[in-house]
Amino acid sequence: MTRQIDDGDRMLDRVLDEIRRDTPDEPTELSITRRVWERVGAELAGIERGDIANRKIRSCADFQGLLPAYADGALTGPRRLLLEDHLGECVPCRRAWNERRRPRRLLASEGAERSGWASRLGWRTAVAAIIALAVIGLSVQTDVFSFTTGGFVRVKEIEGELFRVGANGSVPLAVGDEFVLDDGDEILTAKGSRAVLELRDETRLEMNQRSQLSLGERRHLLPWRETDGIVGLDRGNVIIEAVDQGSGHLYVDTDDCRVAVTGTVFAVNHGMKGSRVSVIEGAVEVDHGGRHDVLLPGDQTTTHPSLSKIPVEDEIAWSRNVARYRDLLGEMRALGREMDAAIAPDVRYASDLLDLVPADTVVYAALPNLSGDLGHAYDIFQQRLATSDLLREWWDSTVVRQGANDEIDMLIDKIRAYGSQLGDEVVVALPWNDASLGEPVLLARIADPERFRSLLANELDEINRHEGGPFVELLDDGVVDSDDADTALYLSIRDNLLVAGPESAEVRAFTAGLDGADAGFRSTSFHARLRQRYDEGVEWLLGVDLERMLDARGDEQGLDTLDRLGLLDVQHLIVEQERRGENTQNQAVLTFDQDRRGVAAWLAQPAPMGSLEYVSPDAHFAAGFVMKDMGELVDEMFELIASADDDFEEHIARFEREQGIDVRRDFATPLGGEFAIAVDGPVLPKPSVLFIVQVYDAPRLQQTIEWTVRQLHQIIVDEGRRGLELRSETIGDRAYHRLESLDTGLGADYVFDEGYLIAAPSRVLLDRSMQNRRAGTTLSRSPRFQALLPEDGRVNFSAAVFQHLGPVLGRLGDFARTFTNPQQQQLAEALTEETGASLTLAYGDRDRIVLVGTSEGGLFGASLGSLLSLDGMMGIQQALTHTVETEVSAGEENGS
Repeated sequence: MTRQIDDGDRMLDRVLDEIRRDTPDEPTELSITRRVWERVGAELAGIERGDIANRKIRSCADFQGLLPAYADGALTGPRRLLLEDHLGECVPCRRAWNERRRPRRLLASEGAERSGWASRLGWRTAVAAIIALAVIGLSVQTDVFSFTTGGFVRVKEIEGELFRVGANGSVPLAVGDEFVLDDGDEILTAKGSRAVLELRDETRLEMNQRSQLSLGERRHLLPWRETDGIVGLDRGNVIIEAVDQGSGHLYVDTDDCRVAVTGTVFAVNHGMKGSRVSVIEGAVEVDHGGRHDVLLPGDQTTTHPSLSKIPVEDEIAWSRNVARYRDLLGEMRALGREMDAAIAPDVRYASDLLDLVPADTVVYAALPNLSGDLGHAYDIFQQRLATSDLLREWWDSTVVRQGANDEIDMLIDKIRAYGSQLGDEVVVALPWNDASLGEPVLLARIADPERFRSLLANELDEINRHEGGPFVELLDDGVVDSDDADTALYLSIRDNLLVAGPESAEVRAFTAGLDGADAGFRSTSFHARLRQRYDEGVEWLLGVDLERMLDARGDEQGLDTLDRLGLLDVQHLIVEQERRGENTQNQAVLTFDQDRRGVAAWLAQPAPMGSLEYVSPDAHFAAGFVMKDMGELVDEMFELIASADDDFEEHIARFEREQGIDVRRDFATPLGGEFAIAVDGPVLPKPSVLFIVQVYDAPRLQQTIEWTVRQLHQIIVDEGRRGLELRSETIGDRAYHRLESLDTGLGADYVFDEGYLIAAPSRVLLDRSMQNRRAGTTLSRSPRFQALLPEDGRVNFSAAVFQHLGPVLGRLGDFARTFTNPQQQQLAEALTEETGASLTLAYGDRDRIVLVGTSEGGLFGASLGSLLSLDGMMGIQQALTHTVETEVSAGEENGS
C-alpha cells in the first residue's frame, strides 16, 4: 500500500509539473481528461473490466471501483441494481459518482460554453483533483478517507478441520497460526468442525461448521482514528465477542446486510434464504433492504420474510461456550431469588398525597420507595460476586472492563442518600388538557427539607455542568426562574413536600395553590375508587380515569359505534402489583358505569369450565374462556353490522335462502359458549395443538361442518386444485372424523366426547386427552396450576391463560438429542428447570372485568435471569447509557 501511494505521489508531481509548463488547446484538454479518468478508474482503483463480475463487494471502495463500467453501460444485472441502490443511500459514493460524470459531461458539450466547476476553477485544478483522488486509491466512508488491507487473524481453537481458501486452493490451518489474510482469501470450517479465531484487537469469532468468511481492516487517514474491522461472512454461522472498538467499528457484511457494533456479543447466521442477526449482549445496528434496525439484548432481525425468528438460545446452541452459558443462567436465577427476597415494599393503607393531586388528574401512579430495598439487594449482589467465580467473570468482562462499576456504585449511593429523605411513596399524576394528556406532576414527602436541599444543590450543579446548561432547576420563592428551553425538570420544595414537573409555571401554580386547594379531585368517583384501593392495601398502584378521557372527546366520529359496542360505559382502570409468598401477583380491574353490554358483555360471568379437563399437566400453554349465549352473540353482531350497512339484513336473508342454511340455528346454537386451546405435547416436528369447544347439539354441528366442507371444496376445485376431504371412521362406539387437504396432505382429526368437540393434528392426541380426563390427570388439578391460583373467595372464573416455557424447551431438547452434543442437552435441561410459569384469570362480573395474573418468582427472579442470560444479556453501563440517550433524544425532539 505504501508503494502504491509513493507511485501515486510521483505521478501527481509529474502531471502537475507538465501542467505548469504547457497550456494545451481545448480539444487537447478534453482528450487528456477522458484518457486520465479511464486509466485511473480502470487501473489504479484496482478494478479490471474483465474482473468485475468476480470481485466481492465489501466496502465503498469496491462500489466506487464499479463506477467506470457503470458509466460505460458495461455493468448489468444484480451488480448494477446493487450499485444504484447504494448510490441512493451513500452520500460519499454519490459524490464520487458525480465527480466521475463531470468530465464526460464536458466531452458531451464540446464546443459549447462550459459552466461547470472545471470552467470556474480551471481545468488544471479539475484534472489534479481527479488524479489525486484516484491515484491514492482512497475509498470514502462516513466522509473520511480510508484504505482497506487484509485482516490479521490468530487461530485459537479448532475442533475438526479449518482451512485457508484462496485462488491456489485450500491450506489446512493449525492452532497458533497467525497471519494477515490476503484480499480474496477466506477461512473455511469443514463439515462437523468448529473454530475460534482472534483478531488483532482480541475480538473473538466462533465459527460453526461449513462457515466461510473473509477478514479486513479499514484504516482511516483523514482524520486518523481507530481501525475498523471487517468480517465478510459468505455463509454459515458465527458468534462474535467484539471488544470495545473505541472510536471505530466492527462490521459484519453479508450479501444482504451490514452489521455494525462498537463492542458487544452477537450472532450472525447467513444462508441461502438470507441472514438472521441475534444479540446476546450490548447493542447492534443492522442495515438491510433499506431498513435500519437497532437491536438490544434478546432482539433479533431477519433479512427475508421467509426466514423466521427463533429463540436466541437456539441460535447459539452449537457454541462451545454453551455450558458456561448454562451455568451462568443458574447463577443468575439463584441470585435473582435472593434479590427478590430483599425487594419487599411495605403495604400502604393510606396516602395524603392522593388528596393533593390536581383536580383534572386522569392518570395516577403510586410507587413505593424502594431505595432501602434496592441498596440491600445491591449488597447481596456484591456478596454473590465475591463468592462466585462465574458471576465475577461476567461482571468483570461486561461492566468493570468498560469502567461502569464505579458509576453503578455511585448511582446506588445516590439512591440510598436521596431515598432515605423521601417518604414511603412517590406519586405521579397526569392531567387531561382539552383532548390530550398534560404534563406530569411528581409529588413526594421529604423527611428533612434542609438536608434534602443541600444534597440537591451539589447534585444539580454537577448535572447542569455536565449538560452545559440549566437542565434541572430548583425553583425558589421570590426568584424568577430562567424558564430556559433546555430545562427538562423543575423542582419546588414547600414545607416537607417535593413537587416536580417539566413546566415551571405549572409547578409554581401548583405549589402556590396548596394552601387554598379545593376538593376538586376529592369529589370525583376516580378519587373514591383509588381511596378504596388504599383502604384494602396497596404496594404498586396505577389508575386511569377512562370515563373522563372518553367524555372529553365530544362528538367525534366513531363514538356512536363505541356506544353500540358498550365501550363508552367504561369508567376506571385500576392496576396493582403485590407479592404473594414466593410469587408476584398483578391485578387489573376495568369498571363500567352500568351493567356490561355489547362486546364488553361477550365474556360471560364466572362458570365451571370443563374444557380445560382435556389438557394434561404437561401442557406449556393453555387458554380457556366462557362466552355468553352464542345465539345472542350472533344477534348482536348482525345488529351491529346492520347499523352500518342498510342492505345487510336483505343480503343475509338471501344467502340463507339460497344455501338452505340458518346461520344462527346451524352455526351458533349448537355451541355451548365454552372454548379452549392448548399446546399439549411435542412441538417438533408437528405442534401438538388441542382445540376444545363445548357442544349442545353434536348432530346439527356435524351437519354444519359437512356443509361447510362441501362449499370450501367446491371453491378450491374451481381454482384448479384438488380440494378437501372429510372422512369418518367408527371404532367401538365412537366416531372419529378427519378433515384433510388433498393438495398438501395437512389435516386435523376431531371427535365428540361428553358434550365437547376435541380437535387435534392426530388421533393419538385425541385419545390421550380423553384418557387424561377420565383419569383426572389434568392441568387444572396439577400442583403447579393450583399454586398459581389467586387467594380469593371465587370458585370459578370466566377465562384462564396458563403458560410454562419449560416444557417447550424440554421437548426441543428431546428433539435436539438426535443431532446435538451433551452440552446443548444440558443447556436445554437448565432452561427447563429455570423457566417459571404464569397464570392469568379473568372474572366477568356484572359491572366490571377483573384480571389477576400470578407468576412464579418476583421482580428479579422472573426477569433477572432473562435480562442477563442468552436472550437478554446486556452490560449495565450500556443499559443505563441507552436509557439516558433515549430520554435526552426525546427531550430534544420535543424541544424540552
